[in-house]
Amino acid sequence: SKAFLVDEDSGVTNFVGSRTECALLVMMRKMGHDYTQVRERMMEHQFKLYGFSSARKMSSVILRDPSRPGVLRVFNKGAADWVLRKSVALMNEDGSSSPMDPARLEAMLGVVTEMAKRGLRCICLAYREMEEQEAGRRDDFFEDPENVDRDLTAYAIVGIKDPVRAEVPGAVATCQRAGITVRMVTGDN
Repeated sequence: SKAFLVDEDSGVTNFVGSRTECALLVMMRKMGHDYTQVRERMMEHQFKLYGFSSARKMSSVILRDPSRPGVLRVFNKGAADWVLRKSVALMNEDGSSSPMDPARLEAMLGVVTEMAKRGLRCICLAYREMEEQEAGRRDDFFEDPENVDRDLTAYAIVGIKDPVRAEVPGAVATCQRAGITVRMVTGDN
């Protein structure tokens, strides 16, 4: 991501770039991490980047593991319901993982639905490890994100509260005066 935060002298933090990316940067900051240092450290290990696509509803980056030559780690983020359905495991609190069986998937989708009912946009974070070289793999394997955005281990669902933009209340009022009932302004869920 090229998103970044600008801290004003007034104490206000402005977002530059994707609001979703910036919300995740704020989360990192609140967890005590300097996202600029993390980004700089990880950039030298980047193998492949798949930008966000509205068709895929997710984005991914593949990093080389500097401590294990030949091992790649895919980091994926996207619409929680989509990423969860591409996950084969769920990380537990202790760092171990459990299989994503149908019951666990339904439970996690229920969590996402409940968060969405509270007005939160839900993003799932997931990862996968894989070998850089694998016998029989086509040369263009990494050109198609569908080849790597599968068999994921989900490790977090993040709820993002999107503030209403300043022009929305007026637009809704205009619609209502015209006899239009507004049910939902935006959102996937």
